[in-house]
Amino acid sequence: MLGAIKIDLNRNLGLFVGHVNHEVNVCFEQHFPSCKGIPCFCFITKSSVSHSPIDWTPVDLHETLLRVVAQASARIFVGYPMCRNEEWLECSTKFAIDVMTGGEKLKLWHPWLRPFAQYWIPEMRQIRGDHQRALDLLMPELKKRATEAKTTDTAPRQDMIEWMQQRAHKIGDKSFDYKELANLQMLTATAAIHTTRLAIIHALYDLAAHPEYIEPLRDEIREVTNDGSLQKQHLTQMKKLDSFMKESQRHSPPSVATYQRKAMIPIKLSNGFQIPAGTVVQCNTNILEETPSSWGDAHAFDGFRFHRMREAPEDANKFQFASPSYDSMQFGFGNDACPGRFFASNQIKIILSYILSRYDIKFEDSVKGRPKNLMFEVNVLADPTVKVLFKKL
Repeated sequence: MLGAIKIDLNRNLGLFVGHVNHEVNVCFEQHFPSCKGIPCFCFITKSSVSHSPIDWTPVDLHETLLRVVAQASARIFVGYPMCRNEEWLECSTKFAIDVMTGGEKLKLWHPWLRPFAQYWIPEMRQIRGDHQRALDLLMPELKKRATEAKTTDTAPRQDMIEWMQQRAHKIGDKSFDYKELANLQMLTATAAIHTTRLAIIHALYDLAAHPEYIEPLRDEIREVTNDGSLQKQHLTQMKKLDSFMKESQRHSPPSVATYQRKAMIPIKLSNGFQIPAGTVVQCNTNILEETPSSWGDAHAFDGFRFHRMREAPEDANKFQFASPSYDSMQFGFGNDACPGRFFASNQIKIILSYILSRYDIKFEDSVKGRPKNLMFEVNVLADPTVKVLFKKL
């Protein structure tokens, strides 16, 4: 089913910009604090009510953005109205947590015992329950679509459910059934939701730590959209925002070991080092000291670094957020680079452009500089104890 992501999803991304942007709007209106400030009554006049300049609203981005990203992603994965189903959104986000927690607990057991240990670990049992719940929640929608396909001439829907079913039918995959589709939906949501949310949080932390970038980015968004509705071409034209996202990811990648391969045969490197068959090899893709000198100061946060580099005509299409290279492997590299990176790029731009167009942001006065990231194994996490202050424009 990888083709549903590599081919169908990427080919149809432009169709969803308006739909995803609409879901983001709905989410912020329904689940995000108003951030309008509290009226300061000592400033009331007959003609107006002033707002206190210190009335900023602290927002827990980890919790709030989880809902926004989950609903925006579900618009493409399961379509409307399923993307707003509260039970489905809770199930798809809970599954990822169960997988990560259960996996960590399973690692504590000897490999020989893990096939048996899985039955004693609560989260591993919950994963099976998550799969069944996902199937139960999807069944009414799947049966409805099956009935429509037999009784009406309506055009096929454009979402991951439809693409998965079409590809299974095309290749004659008899093992693909509703249960398998529900399982794949859970895996797709796990891969998309939490990494995208974390990238947005890292970017917002960087914006709050470097507020000098807020106004130039806001101006670019206004210029390319002309204060109108967001379109596919607008995301491509947001080159400064793309550069800021890439610089944020350069300093705070999802993982410091994104390039993972398994040696299927013994390998001898040019320096004589031997890699036995079956060995899992992973490379630290976040060594700032190895940044090319032509990129400038490797350790400085330069949000428009890649925007300037793309000004040369021959480099106009290089150094983009979703473009892997030998010097930028946060999404992996080669044929096995993350197939959902273009989808992630679009989602991040849509959500960041929404926030920048409507809110001012900053850290609390007690926060000095950019909060340090936390490491969980090879994963790079934003400090969840830090809140960003928002104020409606």
